Amino acid sequence: MHDINTFLPFWEGFSVVTIKPDGDALQIDLTPHTTRLPSCGGCQKPCSTTHEYCERVVRDLPILGRAVRLSVLLRRVGCRDCGKRMENVS
Repeated sequence: MHDINTFLPFWEGFSVVTIKPDGDALQIDLTPHTTRLPSCGGCQKPCSTTHEYCERVVRDLPILGRAVRLSVLLRRVGCRDCGKRMENVS
């Protein structure tokens, strides 16, 4: 079986977990790669501590005429310089 992440290159550092129909739309669930350290959204330095996980829903461009919603699991990190911040997303 092929890795779906090679065919659907969404956000750098995130993997597609599921793709499911949601009415007239598609919902695509993304989670961060566990092997990649998150970086602070403020100073962009790598952070080794994760304070919590937050789910965000983002509208994306349609695929084959269907609306697309990305459900993204983001990390809130504990930065030594900035305090608690959302991770940087490229």
